[in-house]
Amino acid sequence: MFGDPPDFLVLTKEKSLTSTPDFKYLGKWSIDYQLPLESIQREESHVLEYPFDEENSLESAYNYLQRVDQHLFAFLTKKFNQIHQLDCSERYWRIIAGYWWREYIEVVFERYYCLKYAFEQLPDAKVKVINQRNYITPYDSKDFSILYKEDFYNHQLYSQIIEFLGLFRIKIMTEQELSCFGEQPFPELKEGWQNKIKYFMCLLSKWNQIYFSSAYLKYKDFIKIALSLKSFPTIDTPRLLISQDREINCEIREKFTNINGRDEFEKLIIKLLAQNIPKIYIEDFSGLRQKVKQIYPANKMKSVVTSNSFASNEGFKLFTAEQVENFKTPYIILQHGGQYGCGAWNSSEDFEKETADYYLSYGWEEKENKKVVPFIVNRFNIIESHPCGAKMGDIIWVSASFPRYSYTMYSVPVGPQFVDYLDDQAAFLNALPDVIKKVLRARIYRHSYGWNDVDYLRKKSFQFKLAELKKPLLQEAKKSRLIVCTYNATAHLETFSMNVPTLLYWNPKHWKLRPEAKPLYDALYNLEILHHDPVKAARKMEDIADNTLAWWAGNEIQQVRKEFCRQYAACSDNYTNDWLKTLRTLSGNDRKEYGYTENY
Repeated sequence: MFGDPPDFLVLTKEKSLTSTPDFKYLGKWSIDYQLPLESIQREESHVLEYPFDEENSLESAYNYLQRVDQHLFAFLTKKFNQIHQLDCSERYWRIIAGYWWREYIEVVFERYYCLKYAFEQLPDAKVKVINQRNYITPYDSKDFSILYKEDFYNHQLYSQIIEFLGLFRIKIMTEQELSCFGEQPFPELKEGWQNKIKYFMCLLSKWNQIYFSSAYLKYKDFIKIALSLKSFPTIDTPRLLISQDREINCEIREKFTNINGRDEFEKLIIKLLAQNIPKIYIEDFSGLRQKVKQIYPANKMKSVVTSNSFASNEGFKLFTAEQVENFKTPYIILQHGGQYGCGAWNSSEDFEKETADYYLSYGWEEKENKKVVPFIVNRFNIIESHPCGAKMGDIIWVSASFPRYSYTMYSVPVGPQFVDYLDDQAAFLNALPDVIKKVLRARIYRHSYGWNDVDYLRKKSFQFKLAELKKPLLQEAKKSRLIVCTYNATAHLETFSMNVPTLLYWNPKHWKLRPEAKPLYDALYNLEILHHDPVKAARKMEDIADNTLAWWAGNEIQQVRKEFCRQYAACSDNYTNDWLKTLRTLSGNDRKEYGYTENY
């Protein structure tokens, strides 16, 4: 097909392109984990090393990308203002497009770095790339977050990088070969009935004084809080699709390529901008502004509050940016999950703290950042002084899942490192005695992202039973003797608060901690609540399985649990009133108490 030399580099799941025995996979994301175990192991022998497995490489990349972000976003601000004939601040555009921008440079850098590494190993390899006429442009940030998890768009990014840098020996994929990605390699743009309900709720909120969107507060309490603050309880706001197509204006987009990059990577991401900036920020931006004026409040808000609408809700982001820019309205972001405040690095956390006036944490603080307000958990509020659970109940084993391709950077297993995570789970399962296997139920994450998690783990261990995912973890915990959490996120914050016996284990290489968090996690480790070896975790579980409540009730364990909850899962005896008091304070005039300054 290509002639010599023989090595062929498979970029994504190009099924028809591995007919030669001399191929190599760029990464484990190309492997079909539905294959028999022997076949998977044979396929893994063709995979190139993952360059981010090298110690500290991910953290170094993250630090580098922070500098890239700060340098280039100022130029993006000028371009956005020029194109839309505005004179808005950098913060204005950060709130609107900054989250997409951070993910964009992180996603592209990971692909770039892997290709550069592969080129060092196989400089004469052959690759197949997508024709430019088949390229797709994301519609909005939500569309982008869907696309970067899929094979087609990743193959597009690889193709763009390879062609810009002049790597490998390329051949354009035929239409027949493109069919390996499926008939619809990208998501449809359409509005469902749920979005129409959100649209109606948004209209009812036009008289609000404090604007909420996806605040993650408990529904009953949220309604009471919102009404007390004279605001309609907008649980969520709609996704605004203006034109619902993907036609782009190439002439306008080329203006972004005039930005000067300082190094090869900066020049690369600037070149790729013309194709990859979401349409909502260019062609449909004026339509978005008009729609926001129609359905969102026009008057000054006392504050704007969210937990996660900052990420992909374009209408909310534009509304918030206008409020901040025109009225200096306080912008409050609430922590919306675990790993915040303790992970060694977290791109989303950094973005949230940067763009908000106040960031309400689950209890942790940053002495150097007065924007961070130590507060209480919004998602749950449980204060249980005595250990609870069922002495003879089942054991719930909770696992995570991550996309096959790297995305937002934070200290978790990245991309193909998730296979290492799965292998740790298999080692844990295989170390369990039969008596424990009978009472173990697996709570597998609802999205497997193509890893085929359950089948893969069963092939490597045994036919474990599955827990009922429709029931919340806290409901399951009440009738369980032990919860086993295998990742550093939200699950153990809930079970610690509920005072349910909990065992933790994860690989510290992938779940790195910031210095401020280490003392508490070291205390968990010293008390054998947290383990870094899955086999040792299994042995500990065997030791305590007959009386987990007695083990968990120990004075030292209870003291550490309380301190952990105070810092990372703080709850309140007066939940509703505390929220009312804090939101009124941050929304009023007495803002210097929390480090508020007029200059961003």
